[in-house]
Amino acid sequence: MLFVNAIPIPVDIEPDTFCLDPDRVEAAITPDTRAIIHVYVAGNTGRIDRLRAVAARHHVPLIEDAAHGHGTSWDGIPAGNHGRAGSFSFQASKTMTAGEGGMIVTNDDSLAENLESLRNCGRVKGKPFYVHEALGSNYRMTEFQGALLRVQLRRLRDDVPRRHENAVYLDRLLSQIPGIRPQHKDPRLTMQGHYIYAFLYDPDAFQGLTREGFIEAIEAEGLVCQESYPAVHSTPLFARHQFGPRFGGGSRALYSRLPDYAEMPFPVAARVAGQAVWFPHRVLLSDRQAMEEIAEAVSRIQRHASEALTRSRTTVNG
Repeated sequence: MLFVNAIPIPVDIEPDTFCLDPDRVEAAITPDTRAIIHVYVAGNTGRIDRLRAVAARHHVPLIEDAAHGHGTSWDGIPAGNHGRAGSFSFQASKTMTAGEGGMIVTNDDSLAENLESLRNCGRVKGKPFYVHEALGSNYRMTEFQGALLRVQLRRLRDDVPRRHENAVYLDRLLSQIPGIRPQHKDPRLTMQGHYIYAFLYDPDAFQGLTREGFIEAIEAEGLVCQESYPAVHSTPLFARHQFGPRFGGGSRALYSRLPDYAEMPFPVAARVAGQAVWFPHRVLLSDRQAMEEIAEAVSRIQRHASEALTRSRTTVNG
């Protein structure tokens, strides 16, 4: 959005789904609002039904950022079909990858034509090759990348249900451990693509063992995990306004009204960013026994938290 001189207005998230809070979205809408961009964190749709209702009520397009949502569906409706458009990522770490790149889906013919022109240097279908109707770029995927993705698309039909079923089972196991709260799944979330498996970690239930110490202990158990993304408003790009208007003109006056992102209160996002831990999606391609071993590893760390805390302090002091 920054590339078209649009001003992002962040909205806080829900504490259980880690996705946009529909009530806060509605409160943030003004006559200047041009779209709602909803991110499927870890492939979770959040309250997509309520966001659709908000978008319809205010006649604002809903854009689905489904970079994490390959194979996700809500009430049987696949990701990318709830709003005016949906975007998917094929970057190297995603559940479907061509090394880099992505895809946008829409049922709006006019928008599809504009997107096609944008990705193909501003060319328009049916016009001579060197006639450029608009300012575009080269976002064209190679045939080699397409071939890689077609194979993975077939595999996705088996991989997504396996990830989803293992995640549901792991939710049940980890929910029994005090201080561990898995990301909420609404019963209508038919299938979650699970780019990551995310949960909240409470140090108080682990004798004060920090999140960093917990991750270190998990890795000592032979598992791979990491902490959450930072809250977006706190990143240097937004906190320091490391961007500016393009093409000059009236956009400079518009950018003079940029909010002070670093001072905007997003308590839920800040809390989730400070507590969330996740496993990569590859973990969920194993079997139920592996999920039980993960839960037992977390439980073991809790039982021996004092020892892990001592090791963590020794590492820091050393």
